[in-house]
Amino acid sequence: MGSSKHIVLVHKAMRDYRYSNPVAIMVTPQFYTLKRVELPVKYLYQVKKLAPSIMEELLPDAREYSYYIYKEESGEDTVWVIIAYDPYEIAQFIESRGIGSEQVTKLYFAQRSSERFEHPSRLSEHEVITVMENTVVVLPAAVFEEPVGTLRFDENLIPDDGVGFNISKNALVDFRSAVIIASIIGVFALLWLAEGIRYEKMLADISRPLDELLEQNPALQSGYARENISKRYHKIDKEERAKRDVLKNLSKLGRNGVELESLKLDDKKFNASFLCKDEQVMKQILAAAQKKKYKTDRNGNELVLKVEGTL
Repeated sequence: MGSSKHIVLVHKAMRDYRYSNPVAIMVTPQFYTLKRVELPVKYLYQVKKLAPSIMEELLPDAREYSYYIYKEESGEDTVWVIIAYDPYEIAQFIESRGIGSEQVTKLYFAQRSSERFEHPSRLSEHEVITVMENTVVVLPAAVFEEPVGTLRFDENLIPDDGVGFNISKNALVDFRSAVIIASIIGVFALLWLAEGIRYEKMLADISRPLDELLEQNPALQSGYARENISKRYHKIDKEERAKRDVLKNLSKLGRNGVELESLKLDDKKFNASFLCKDEQVMKQILAAAQKKKYKTDRNGNELVLKVEGTL
């Protein structure tokens, strides 16, 4: 680790690291999944939209991945390199090694410094980092017959670009997500405020004629008087609604071949008499009336049906 910049290589066998100042971290392939693809697209944002479906078969389910993508020139062909990683897995691991997530200023990937790992270098007693087919890999030390030197890791290994690492162990969401959520909440708050002002104006418009009515009729200013009036008209309204419902139901009984001979309707009950043109129509209207749980009465084989019910 150099003196001007602090960077830590993160791998599974790394030792505890006790340092309180900000640091950058570079993760080995143990913490990301890489895939090269040739796509008929020109722009990075297009590849970002396709990345989840491209990497789907390579990644375990039930985890939330982020994607780092860059273009790799290979002769005349343009190859896109997609790196999928789980920021929370990385955060959990480095915190177990003594590095707080809030300390991390930048996240880098070993693949972006692949030229620095072309010579096999020992990460630990059992692991070696090297490059195979232009891809940085971590292999068991046992596969190398010749002795492998220890990696000298310093600021010279930092690539030109990386990603932010805005994760805190005490935070439910990262900084970018928090900004988006706060913006959405702010928009809704403004909408609620505008709606509240509109309703306040509407209530004022409604209250104005009511206040004028109370001034013209002082007796109505008594809450007791208003309550009695409300109860009385509520009862009338309920009775009238019941009558309308009965008339609506009786009108449905009337159809082709049915004639309403008489109807008596008061506040409690009704009586109606229907004349049917034939026996088939009689059976149909009888079934419809019984379905409404009305009382029916038919005198012998007459085609007159009497229907009674309560409101």
